[in-house]
Amino acid sequence: MEYSEFSRLGVTFKRLSMDTLEMLRQWRNSDDVRPYMIYQKIISPEDHLKWYESLDRKTNFYYFTFYNNEPFGVYSIKDIDLEKKTGEPGVFLKNKSLWESEFTLRGSFSLLLFAFEELNLESQIIHVLKTNKKALSYNKQLGFKINTGFQNNDFFELILKKEEFFANNRISKLLNYLEKS
Repeated sequence: MEYSEFSRLGVTFKRLSMDTLEMLRQWRNSDDVRPYMIYQKIISPEDHLKWYESLDRKTNFYYFTFYNNEPFGVYSIKDIDLEKKTGEPGVFLKNKSLWESEFTLRGSFSLLLFAFEELNLESQIIHVLKTNKKALSYNKQLGFKINTGFQNNDFFELILKKEEFFANNRISKLLNYLEKS
């Protein structure tokens, strides 16, 4: 399925397209985003276009997200392994002022639900720089757990399993609240 656009928990997701490609590159290269990414070099327009054209749209989903019709971030699920039913979610926001906003949380939960319910993933695996304490704490609050068997000097690998996500009472209560408000 294409999943070109969907809305959940008050957030609208619109699939990355040629029309939004340059805005993505500008946000990704900004000083509010780039230092927190594993790949930190400035991305040229040519390299960005090559990356976009190489994406397998069946296993890589990148979305601009909107709250009250204002774009605020890019959420993704990439490198989906259809046999293992895994994928790597990611998010970055267009600027630091949005890091602790309610719609950021709404976007994160919406993406996790999309991956588990629509894409039928069984687990989601992320990689977070060890120096990015905010992202590490945030993802733990979403239910991700550090994979202690994974060894890397620069970043942690965290895993969220579908059954643990839906069995987590705190997350269920928060989702219920977000759906009603």
